[in-house]
Amino acid sequence: MIIREADKGELHVILDIVSSAFQRKDEVELTEALLSDPTAEPRLSLLAFDGQSAVGHALFSSVNISPEAPMKSALLAPLSVRPEHQRRGIGKALVRYGLQELADAETDAVFVLGHPAYYPTLGFQPAGPLGYDMPFPLPKGPPDAWMMRPIRPNIPDGIAGTIVPPNALNRLEYWRE
Repeated sequence: MIIREADKGELHVILDIVSSAFQRKDEVELTEALLSDPTAEPRLSLLAFDGQSAVGHALFSSVNISPEAPMKSALLAPLSVRPEHQRRGIGKALVRYGLQELADAETDAVFVLGHPAYYPTLGFQPAGPLGYDMPFPLPKGPPDAWMMRPIRPNIPDGIAGTIVPPNALNRLEYWRE
């Protein structure tokens, strides 16, 4: 498997992966919007390949914390793997690769709204008890679905607040697990 940063000309490949993984139009629309949203920058868009075939995609977008905090953060959304390639470690490999790239770029933490049995295996923990709130209340789903993972040591103590997502993601319907 090869993982690399996606090229701008690979939008159709990315959207095809997201469409096959989620089979929901809103995930495809969100991905396309985030990839063109200047408030999501800097962002990291990764593709995973099995041979010549693109089989997975991960998108990390920049987020802020309100009140303003001296912490560089990102949000993982979405993480997509073609159904016929799921349960082979591709999603985890994409996340690990992204975490390393973000650490190299001096990002302090990554947030995710996701399955509370999957993401803790990658070092994520519930964000609410740590003082990090979602931009919208979680309407349904497990309360521990909102998670964060420090990726650099020594995040300053006492930082807390509400995540301010990119404009494209600042809609209630996107904040469900």
